[in-house]
Amino acid sequence: MGSSDGQLVQRSLSGDGPAFDELVSRYRTRAYRLALSKVRDRDAALDIAQDAFVKAYVSLRALREPDKFVAWLGGITANLCKMQARSLRELPVPEDVLEAGLSRTTQSSDGELNAMVARQIIDALPNGTRSAAILFFIEQMKQSEIAEFLGIAISAVKSRIRDARRRLEKEMIDMVKQTAKQDEPGDEFNEAIKRKLELARWYREFSDLIDSRVPIVPALARLMEGDYSPQVRAATGRMFEAIQSGSTVHEALQACPELAAPGAASLIYIGETHGELEVKLRSCAECLEAQAVVKDVELSYWCRTLGTLLTSGVGILQAMGNAADVAQTSGLKEATRDMIESINEHKSLRHALAGHEDTIPPLVQAAMLAGEWSGMLDEALLWAGNELAAGVCSRLSAPEFTVGHKPFDEMRDAFAKTLSDFLADESAAVRAGAEDALARLKPSDS
Repeated sequence: MGSSDGQLVQRSLSGDGPAFDELVSRYRTRAYRLALSKVRDRDAALDIAQDAFVKAYVSLRALREPDKFVAWLGGITANLCKMQARSLRELPVPEDVLEAGLSRTTQSSDGELNAMVARQIIDALPNGTRSAAILFFIEQMKQSEIAEFLGIAISAVKSRIRDARRRLEKEMIDMVKQTAKQDEPGDEFNEAIKRKLELARWYREFSDLIDSRVPIVPALARLMEGDYSPQVRAATGRMFEAIQSGSTVHEALQACPELAAPGAASLIYIGETHGELEVKLRSCAECLEAQAVVKDVELSYWCRTLGTLLTSGVGILQAMGNAADVAQTSGLKEATRDMIESINEHKSLRHALAGHEDTIPPLVQAAMLAGEWSGMLDEALLWAGNELAAGVCSRLSAPEFTVGHKPFDEMRDAFAKTLSDFLADESAAVRAGAEDALARLKPSDS
């Protein structure tokens, strides 16, 4: 008899890698199908399911009831789906279109057409009904398991399944089941998760070595002998040779796709330029480990990059250009570019921030406006970045990390006084951000 989920969780916490692999193999299909039922795109669903397992792994110590791993994973997956689809709005499918689809499916003998119509019909189900239908009819989970996995009452599950039955004929269920089986994740899914976690470990070890004042070339030599896959060790060897031949770290990294990580080249370029390579390497590790909180992680690095460049004497427009390179999501990248155009045209930070409340949260907006007003925009950005980072670490049960810069404490009172002036600001978002920022500053004042 195999190990229970609780036993596998405990073994994973003890450093047993194969134990977590077993959890991934056991539940990868459920996580994928739950994601697919919500985002309706295979590639996006695979990414979300992988990120859910990465998030689960790095925050495994936060799971208080190890035997409820699958329900916890379901909640993580659902939350990631909400983040992915927050800006999307579903259009209702008219009932006559649904009926026409069923009719075409039962009459057609073309397998490709059937598969397409099967997907269209199950996509036409409402969100909750679609998730329950896929888990019940395709995954063949019990209703009690679905209730636990989705975090809803069993009566709601029964109601959704009844609704799905009314809409889907038996042959349609069989067809969707067959189609879904062709798409479900296999062993490559496990390998993708292993790769993300291995790269995170590589970047973190590289960072620790540089932080310990080990020169770059000897640090890479140690990594070449480390407990990594042959592909990672070989790529490390190529970096070693390239740097010995005169390449910079970010140039050598660009020639090693096996070591590619989100934003790594841009972050490391900035790290080399500003003498904080170990910080940016650690940033790469944290990006890989914190996929589920990528928005706050990205905003943290955006703030820190912008603040660090301003502290170094770089102009606001050039600093914003570098911050746009650090941004990975299209939303933050486009918002940064819009802000550059606005500052260039209107010479106003407030005008530049207007309309970007969904991308630049109230805390950051208030900090930036108060920082500009008090003449400490660079410090305000670094402080906001560290606050966002601390929040990420708290959610991941990880040690907090900070960026070294001149002490903020000596300017804290002046910054807080300026922030208080924004409590009556015309913008509700800025008022809320100022209140949040003051509350965060208060403990350090006592």
